[in-house]
Amino acid sequence: MDAALALYGPDGCHPSPLGSYIAALAIYRGLTARPPQVFESFRSPSGAFPAVNIQPATARTLEDISTR
Repeated sequence: MDAALALYGPDGCHPSPLGSYIAALAIYRGLTARPPQVFESFRSPSGAFPAVNIQPATARTLEDISTR
């Protein structure tokens, strides 16, 4: 895991958008046993997730982590 990924918000208790995203990936994978590529449909044409400002490379890193 990349220590630079801020998975918690400023209070250190609640998840950041990145933390929420990886939690969603883990829950999805646990419930469906399918890889997270299904979330591709939520990306903008540039590949980012505009609602939470997750860049494509970061999203892929979290997706890779969630499949381990």
